[in-house]
Amino acid sequence: MLEVDKETLAVSIDLLASPSSIAIIGASPSTGKLGNTILRSLVEFGYHGRLFPVNPRAESILGLKCYKDVGSLARSIGGPPDSVYITVPPSSVMDCIREAASAGSKAITVLSSGLVDDDSMKGDAVAEIGAMHRNKGLLLLGPNCLGIHNPVSRVTFNHELPVNTGPVVFLSQSGSMVELFLLSMGSRGIGTRLAVSTGNEAMLTVSDFIDYAASLEGVRVIAAYVEEIRDPLKFVRSCRRLGSDTIVVVYKAGLTRSGGQAASSHTGAMAGSGEAYSSLFRKGNVVFARSFEEMVSVVTLGVTGFGATGTRVGVISAPGGLCVSLSDALDRAGFIIPEFGVEVKSRLHSLMPEGLTVRNPLDLTMAATTNIRLYTGSIGAIGASSSIDMLIVGAPTSYSTGEFAEAMREVMERVSMPVAVVWTGDTQKVRDGIKALGKAGIAAFRSPEAAASALALVVSRNNRSSLMGDILPPSLMEDEKPRRGSRWLSPEETARLLSRHGIGNYDNFVVRDKAAAIDYCKGSGYPVVLKLNSEKLIHKSEAGGVVTGINSRVELEDAMDGLRKIASERLHLDEYSFTVSRQVSGIELFVGATRSLHGTVIGFGLGGIMVELVGMKSFSLCPVSRAEAAGMIKESGLEPLTRGFRGLRLDHDLLAELISKISRLLASEEAILEMDINPLIANEAGFWPADVRVLYAL
Repeated sequence: MLEVDKETLAVSIDLLASPSSIAIIGASPSTGKLGNTILRSLVEFGYHGRLFPVNPRAESILGLKCYKDVGSLARSIGGPPDSVYITVPPSSVMDCIREAASAGSKAITVLSSGLVDDDSMKGDAVAEIGAMHRNKGLLLLGPNCLGIHNPVSRVTFNHELPVNTGPVVFLSQSGSMVELFLLSMGSRGIGTRLAVSTGNEAMLTVSDFIDYAASLEGVRVIAAYVEEIRDPLKFVRSCRRLGSDTIVVVYKAGLTRSGGQAASSHTGAMAGSGEAYSSLFRKGNVVFARSFEEMVSVVTLGVTGFGATGTRVGVISAPGGLCVSLSDALDRAGFIIPEFGVEVKSRLHSLMPEGLTVRNPLDLTMAATTNIRLYTGSIGAIGASSSIDMLIVGAPTSYSTGEFAEAMREVMERVSMPVAVVWTGDTQKVRDGIKALGKAGIAAFRSPEAAASALALVVSRNNRSSLMGDILPPSLMEDEKPRRGSRWLSPEETARLLSRHGIGNYDNFVVRDKAAAIDYCKGSGYPVVLKLNSEKLIHKSEAGGVVTGINSRVELEDAMDGLRKIASERLHLDEYSFTVSRQVSGIELFVGATRSLHGTVIGFGLGGIMVELVGMKSFSLCPVSRAEAAGMIKESGLEPLTRGFRGLRLDHDLLAELISKISRLLASEEAILEMDINPLIANEAGFWPADVRVLYAL
């Protein structure tokens, strides 16, 4: 991947997205050939500019004059074409790039595969293209991509894709995903301003097009499908530069642990690809979609300018079963369905037929099937409430598509509260209804679960937007430094590392015999903990290398004898020592980190021997501010411990400061590959790193 000069980026991408002329090298008269498909699609889509097929063996294609090469074309028309598409076999791609660059073209789309796939030509090709970029301002999209779909300039790779424009930009490393997304948007009545297939990203990446999308007027949502983010630092910076009114949602594929290397630390085992990307996206205030449908649902909501930050939801439905299903889905997603206030109830009572119960969720019953005013009146009444943050409407099956969509459009002009509609059923009538609502700017979903998921993701993102000033940019390296190996720091080295960064209460005194351990206990008192220590011993508890609750000299001597036996007979350790420390009572937490995505992911949650199984944990990219650390405490589900839980009340501010301080240590010490503080003993008096393991690069 080549670094792109920012000064030429916007101008040159304009030549890709809205060119006044396009040359297709490899244009073919044969139906089914890539060069024929692309040319035919541009013609039939109504491309606004001039098209020039380039094929030395043809006189004309689709009624358009052919040219033998881009050089002769440039001489014939008095200058180079704005954009050049390359559709030739991989072995000829580099020659075509040289030809286009020599003719003066600055925007090239390589639809062919190869170029950076073939190791035999990868290094030389990338270096040569980089020189063309620096010397001639050349930009390259692809290879192995479909290119750009722009309904405004009528640029496309498939003339059957929707023509309607809208506030959405879609970026994808997969060409087929672009087509699927555009068709999904079309079925929802939502237009797309720009869609880009970036392919293998030899030069231009998703991040570059996020920067470009920021320059387009009226864009509310930038969605992306990625398999790998090749420039994480640039990606985060690009997302953070966007205004808070532009939502970025990313569907990241390939998150399973299959094929991943085994991690040696607890944090390494837990912080897999999903957690690493989640941490990266959080830094950029990006919505992390776990499926294609979830991404589409977020876009559906985002294009309406949905700005709610609260979790209090009003629910209206005529189908009673849908009313219950909506309530369940919203509850599982963390929303609150509160009682309506007295004033709202009074308004609703004045609208309802006799005998209809007024409460939240509001079931309009069969009465609404013959009186659509029950819907519009209820929306108007609840929409004026200050005790509800958003409204979800279950669409009836009895109304005609046009009738309900028009009624919703009219009532939305009078209501400022965010409103979303759920219309269930896989019928043409429902599909038409959802499309009509989308065209009217109203978010519509096919299931309660899709609506609840999108609402939760966007509300979380909206809340994070107000805190972005307190979110530290990640400490990422553009290129990972080569490593000669690694080793675990000794307890003495670990103590010095923690001390340098102002992290106290690390009490692990190294001893090699009973006398030294006994001397330590004379000063510290009992009870103490004795641990076996060796660079080869990673998880001490699992190996039986920890003895707790030692209350006397005799118990200390017996414990050391037992650990020596385990070291020699079970673990076969040649070199080892012991650490002895005061035993502190409290709840066991963990703070840990692992290198990932050219940066360091920090994790926080419940600790102890079950740390990898317990679901209460949160991850972020280092460094984290105190505000971000507070967010991690909340996300982990452990915030109640700081408010008082069964007689235990931890110091919230002190814990947040400790997490932030550890993250700054990790961000500043690039040689740290993994780190585990487990357990971190916590009680009302403070926090004690009882066991700390640090894997250091050589």
